[in-house]
Amino acid sequence: MLRGAIISPDQELSERLQAALDGQGVAIVRRVHRYPNTVDLVRFLRAAAPQVIFLSVESRADALDVATRIAAAAPGTQVVALNRTCDPPTLLETMRAGIREFVSPPFDSRAIFELVGRLREAL
Repeated sequence: MLRGAIISPDQELSERLQAALDGQGVAIVRRVHRYPNTVDLVRFLRAAAPQVIFLSVESRADALDVATRIAAAAPGTQVVALNRTCDPPTLLETMRAGIREFVSPPFDSRAIFELVGRLREAL
């Protein structure tokens, strides 16, 4: 079972993702409903010790800043971009920032299953 966390200001979206992950081998140990500052992020990473973080890219600049700080504070933690839509500019920018996985609704159970498999392989 992978330890996961969700960072998303969109509470409804994070609830839907958590429901989609239920039974897929990812236990969500914490949900954060804002982009944390550096001090809060480090505390969160130490306390929750997630292996994978689903990070909302609703605010790309804030999200990519958090992703950079995750990589510095907890190398090896997998980051998955989360957004309501998967538009090409957002996808391209997240990939350039080093985020290799992206999920958006509807959260198809087969796609989630395959995503979890790729995350396990990466870890």
